[in-house]
Amino acid sequence: MSDTRTAPKFTRTASHQLLSDGAARSRVAPPETAPTVSVDKPTAFTPPPRRTQGDAVLRIIFGLLWVVVAAFKLLAAFITKFSDYLTTMSVGAARSRVTAPETAATVSVAEPETAATVSLAKPETITLSPRRTQAIGVLRIIFGLVWAVDAAFKWSPAFINKFSDYLAGAKDGQPQLVKDWIDFWVKIVKVDPHVFAHLVAVGETAVAIGLILGAFSNLTYVVGGVLALVIWTTAEAFGGPYHVGSTDIGAAVIYVIVFAGLFLATAGRYLGLDTRLARHLPGRWADLASGRIEA
Repeated sequence: MSDTRTAPKFTRTASHQLLSDGAARSRVAPPETAPTVSVDKPTAFTPPPRRTQGDAVLRIIFGLLWVVVAAFKLLAAFITKFSDYLTTMSVGAARSRVTAPETAATVSVAEPETAATVSLAKPETITLSPRRTQAIGVLRIIFGLVWAVDAAFKWSPAFINKFSDYLAGAKDGQPQLVKDWIDFWVKIVKVDPHVFAHLVAVGETAVAIGLILGAFSNLTYVVGGVLALVIWTTAEAFGGPYHVGSTDIGAAVIYVIVFAGLFLATAGRYLGLDTRLARHLPGRWADLASGRIEA
């Protein structure tokens, strides 16, 4: 008899179904790639040529002020030594000096030179690094803290109650022209000394806040510069009196130059609120902040 056996047929049971489902669930999906985050590099600010030229002019003016201070000191020392020399010099010896006749000088007339051609190169633009711009902002904040300290003194009762006396005391030892100028302001202040004292205190406080926050910086620089100039010409009496032994020309005039430097550097743009304020101020009102620059 022939073998009629056939291969057994396997059916898909419930156990096989569970095994296949478990294997499908155990599959691990490939890890997703982390999203790419792009960090914008801080943009460097390129000031226009007019601002860079203004910085150079301001640096020269500031240097001239220091030259004036040094000249006062040198002149005082020279006058002292020269007066000592005159007292020790013999008058008779000076009269006995005989000068030899001078020989006629030969005058040579040079031919006129041709006019030189001067080529003016276009000023190069300077790109400030982010570190430099942040340093400008820090300098503005420090200057604001100095004004905050000054404003704190102005709110003291001693200053408010004796404001007119404080202003009149600057006349001591001054020339008559300076005395007349201070007297003019004293007469105005005596109308109501307390009001003018509070105006000075409020003005210095507002300048300090504007410098620290970097808000409405252009307006702050103008108000601070005018206020410092008024203080220098009245309470500081132009830095005088100037005589032998004078050592400086007053501090308030230096404040005026610092305000001009901050304006030229557009310091309110850095670590300040001016950039945001300029976007929301309409038209020419944006010029009160230093966020918008036109070459």
